Amino acid sequence: MKSSHIRNLLGTVAMVSMLASTPAFSTEYRLVWPERYAGDGEALNTAAWQVFANIVGPGDTFSVWDGTNNKRIAKIAVPDDERYAVLKRKMRKFAREIAQIGAFLKDRASPGSSASGSLDLLLVLRGLGDNRIEANEDIHVLLIGAPLQVTRDPAWSMISEDGELQVPTDAAMFSRAYRTPYSVEGRANALARSFVHMCTLGRPKLDRLQDMALRHVWGRWTAAQGGTLATWADDLSVCVERLTARVTQPVETGAPDSSLPPAMVRPAWNASEHDDDGEDNGTERVQPDVFNVFFKAVHPRMRGLIVYTGVEYAPANYPARYNNAWCYFNSAAGRDGVQVRVNVGDMEPGDEPVWHTPSKRELEAAGVSREDFALARSVCRFPAHGG
Repeated sequence: MKSSHIRNLLGTVAMVSMLASTPAFSTEYRLVWPERYAGDGEALNTAAWQVFANIVGPGDTFSVWDGTNNKRIAKIAVPDDERYAVLKRKMRKFAREIAQIGAFLKDRASPGSSASGSLDLLLVLRGLGDNRIEANEDIHVLLIGAPLQVTRDPAWSMISEDGELQVPTDAAMFSRAYRTPYSVEGRANALARSFVHMCTLGRPKLDRLQDMALRHVWGRWTAAQGGTLATWADDLSVCVERLTARVTQPVETGAPDSSLPPAMVRPAWNASEHDDDGEDNGTERVQPDVFNVFFKAVHPRMRGLIVYTGVEYAPANYPARYNNAWCYFNSAAGRDGVQVRVNVGDMEPGDEPVWHTPSKRELEAAGVSREDFALARSVCRFPAHGG
């Protein structure tokens, strides 16, 4: 069974008659897949073995990870022995690991399904920086999946509660660590000698503006930790080619923007930032129509319950005047852990807060008493009147 599997893999990479020349130092190659993937599992399998066959040589390390949960599936440490520069010998030596990886990829692929292909990029890339043993060696990481970060705090998720894409501002990445989940505080060299190759496959399909905004965020976030976003593409073959070429030059991410506070924004085209000649050089800056700043406070009595206040601004009016504000909390009331959002109140510029009166059914679904609901009002952080 194993020998048959190996023969099939060798056929897949039959165009490789010998290993490409390997660098004089050891390198780690890490492939990261989502827990569930709606695309072609065989294409993923082929990509994995193109990398392993073409560039993983004596002294190198090759591993495959579940990028939704940041769990290592398999690791192959090739002995620093020139005998393993021979493809057939290398494939036979690691037949068990090869079979294990193939089974993982086959199990995760669900062609035609609704799987989003989501990755937990913060978990994966922070784990990469925190847990490396040989930090003085290069590591190339191929990430395949949707580059949309979902966070435990819904205010900072890249998919907003109304289903729209939003991204953190540059200030959110350079804020104190306790303020935003995207903070890079204290991580100046965490990703040194790390080259990230992002293959943006998954759902939803990104339009050009969304693609630019996300590329900017992950490029800046990686660079701020000493790493390099070396690939950003939605074609698996292009991603694999760039990884096997060991590309180390960063992709273009556009100019930084320090004009907005730490917040999540919905990107929008800003015509004034385009070149006068209309040429597309990939450096346009994207600006939001509006952005939301969120504040949070602990409920006065219910332990673990966080009360959020969201404030929407138009960039041109920040911080002098806001558009509207709202206060709410999420309560996981049922055994299934489904979060129930409870609106506490709303406020328009120049007006008093308008407090919501929940029904008995709403309170029961949220798992809070009417008295505890009323106490939540005391920690809503609406802007000053007239703001």
